[in-house]
Amino acid sequence: MKRGVRSDYISIQTEAPYLRGRLRVESQLRQRPGRDHYFSIEYDDFIPDRAENRLIHSSIKKSLAWIGSVSNRKLARELLFAFDDIPLSRNYSGDFVRWQSDRNMLLYRGLKPWCQLILGQQTPFSVAGTHFGQSFLFPMNDLFEKYVAAVLKQQLQPGHQLKEQPSSQHFIQKHNNQKLFQLRPDILILNGESPQTLLDCKWKILDQTDNSDTSIYKKKYGIQQSDLYQLYAYGKKYLNGSGCMYLVYPRHQAFREPLADFQFDEELRLRVIPFDLEADKLVIVHDRLESWLDA
Repeated sequence: MKRGVRSDYISIQTEAPYLRGRLRVESQLRQRPGRDHYFSIEYDDFIPDRAENRLIHSSIKKSLAWIGSVSNRKLARELLFAFDDIPLSRNYSGDFVRWQSDRNMLLYRGLKPWCQLILGQQTPFSVAGTHFGQSFLFPMNDLFEKYVAAVLKQQLQPGHQLKEQPSSQHFIQKHNNQKLFQLRPDILILNGESPQTLLDCKWKILDQTDNSDTSIYKKKYGIQQSDLYQLYAYGKKYLNGSGCMYLVYPRHQAFREPLADFQFDEELRLRVIPFDLEADKLVIVHDRLESWLDA
């Protein structure tokens, strides 16, 4: 806008009481009686009504309906006022074909993919393509952990508390009078001040469908050995080496029910359970944790 909206010569055909440009002889000869004082003319006018500006105007107007930010809405209204004399596009695909990329339109080059994105209601993906854009990506493991914690907070029975990312324990209790290697499980459930259990969430795909014992033991369902080491350390420090912990994975077709318990020793065990994202609940069967939840 600061560098100026580009205009172009547009061919206009009309009837007027004056002669301008070129007289359209054939149309003039077919003129109806009583309209002899009108000229059928064709001329070129240098105006901003061109395909690129129509698409930009349409994109701004459509974006205005989605904007929540006050400052962005103000900016969008200012831009709409600047494009007020330019009509909206009535044919997106046709106007995109007419979009020019010559030297005079270099300032517009970066706008075309955004107009295509907005008017086509497309989703930007982080894949290779012909245009450079912006993507908004989330670390899914962190998002899954936060979501499970938010759901469980709403389902906990009164008297129980949920703490996210507790950091009160260390793997090494003392080294030169310092504690080292802080232990931070994803979720710790307490009854008052007493820790009851802990959960660690992993955005990974497990497979429990192969019924071959040798295959299962070889694949270990897809569970990482480092995750078990991590849970063992959590259990020793936060649960004093006694109780049941939970390793939570998203539920899918190949992982629909809890796995058989993993027994670290006589006092400490681990349950690997799915979280149903459609039903917003942990899939737990005849488990003590079930009695702590309203779901």
